[in-house]
Amino acid sequence: MQKNFLKKGIISILILFVGTTIIPSVLSGEIGNISNSSLLKKIWYVDDDGEDYPNPDFNLIQLAIDAANPGDEIRVYNGTYKEHLTVNKSLDFSGGWNGTSIINGYERGTIVVIIHDYVSITNFVIQNSGVLNYGINIGATNVRIEKCDIIYNYFGIQVIGLHNSNVEIKNNCNISNNYIGVVFIDLTHSNKITDCKFTNNIYSVWIVDSNDNEFSNCSFTDNYVGMQIQDPKSTRNKIYKCKFKYNSLGIMLYSYSNRNIITSNDFMYNERHIFFRYCSRQFFTDNYFEPREFPNNYTNPHTYLIIGIIWGIGRAERPIWWFNKDPEAAVEEHK
Repeated sequence: MQKNFLKKGIISILILFVGTTIIPSVLSGEIGNISNSSLLKKIWYVDDDGEDYPNPDFNLIQLAIDAANPGDEIRVYNGTYKEHLTVNKSLDFSGGWNGTSIINGYERGTIVVIIHDYVSITNFVIQNSGVLNYGINIGATNVRIEKCDIIYNYFGIQVIGLHNSNVEIKNNCNISNNYIGVVFIDLTHSNKITDCKFTNNIYSVWIVDSNDNEFSNCSFTDNYVGMQIQDPKSTRNKIYKCKFKYNSLGIMLYSYSNRNIITSNDFMYNERHIFFRYCSRQFFTDNYFEPREFPNNYTNPHTYLIIGIIWGIGRAERPIWWFNKDPEAAVEEHK
């Protein structure tokens, strides 16, 4: 009898101990790797005509945004949505369900305005902004754009005035037929563009007074200007493992931009591969030029460069200005 009593007492203590350990964990939103946000996350379904997803929550994306709570997901089904969206909470948008999800601005205004951190947009076509307006205008940090077509806008994507903005544009985004594809402006830094295609833009990328942005494994084809980097605060931007082909001008370094790193890129069959004007201390290493002689390239007396890099000497060129040094190390040394 006494043994049974002791057993029951021990079991009760164990249950109490386990309960006091687990219950606060549940209330605080953590059991192992399960967070409070994932426990409470809701998926909202949007279909413009109800054909691909019968009885959706909404037929307009903005209505889903207004109804959602931070951390929710909005799934948008096949259709063309004539909308202009304001994203004012942390949300995940996924399109392309049962077809193509198109957000069409019909040449009026900015199509998507993001004013809250931690937003992701995946698998949409965003097209036809108004003149001097944007496909996506980002005024928030930690925004991710993946597998999207950003086409036929005046400005495709703009990121403005954000320190440590950590915007990522990646995974086969197609940025084409815009006046300017991507704009980083007004001290915007720490953004990454990876594995994207820039085609048939007037200016594919325009960096103005912005620093420490990275471009890797991107292709720039049939643009008027592949990339323009300008103004004194445009420094330490890194372009590597990209391909610049059949552009009127591959890269333009301009207006006192400095200490940018251009490494391991291919420049092929551009009218001008690289154009320097009023800039200094740019770092070039291990780039490939074809054809190797292109007489239309130009430097002026204000540019401290070796002429060999302009005329394209294959993969044998060294970093400009600081020789025999890793370009990133040289930048750190001369900040």
